[in-house]
Amino acid sequence: MRAELASLENHDEELARREAEVGRLAAIARGLAEHLSEKRRAAAGAFSKAVAQELSALGMARSEISVRFHTRSARAPSPEWGRAGWKRRSCC
Repeated sequence: MRAELASLENHDEELARREAEVGRLAAIARGLAEHLSEKRRAAAGAFSKAVAQELSALGMARSEISVRFHTRSARAPSPEWGRAGWKRRSCC
């Protein structure tokens, strides 16, 4: 009972600590996502060439493949971490 009471009394501090931890982890996740995007972009040319070779081997030599990446514009909605998990933020 005392532990439960202490937990309730320190709710604001615990909430602030956990929100800070979520912010820290979200920053790490963004960094990892950026790193993954860089790796994907670096591999795109080789991937396109390999697929084109496979298509040629299948008798589809006139086929074309291209890999495109779209970056999120500043006005586009972006996900944000909330108490219930990732949510989309609306723009404008």
